[in-house]
Amino acid sequence: RKIDFDLTHDRWGEGIDAARQYLELNPKDWETAILAGDLLFQSSRYHDSLPFLEHAMKQRPTYENMQRYGLSLNWAGQSPRASEVFKASIPLDPNNWEAYYHLGYVYGDMGQYEEAIGYFEETLKRQPSSLEAKAMIAKHRQDIATRDSQTRSKPTKVSSFNIR
Repeated sequence: RKIDFDLTHDRWGEGIDAARQYLELNPKDWETAILAGDLLFQSSRYHDSLPFLEHAMKQRPTYENMQRYGLSLNWAGQSPRASEVFKASIPLDPNNWEAYYHLGYVYGDMGQYEEAIGYFEETLKRQPSSLEAKAMIAKHRQDIATRDSQTRSKPTKVSSFNIR
């Protein structure tokens, strides 16, 4: 297909246009939306992947499609929206570790280390052998210690008053 060819041969503009035009004519074809979104994501074109993965998620709101879209949002720098998508996916497969794992990274990226640790701990409940989740918990505990020591060591500003 033209979409595949363009997106696998660095013809980004043509491929994106072809995929958009195709989906306008075939809006229920969520698989083509995933194909385009995945190819763009794999090529580090995160922002460009978003409309295609969002289209697929809306047409077929599965756990897997929500994970794809949330991951792309986070890599595109839209961590708050990514957290919403990942949280919304949990009821679709509450025992799956993946959403919790991604939420750990999202909250870590936002500097909310306590929340990140909580989500990595939830990951370990479902995937106890995850060395990466254990490493991220240790990293974020260190991030908290660093943040807290910097907060304590900042001098407080003393106001000066003009006395007349």
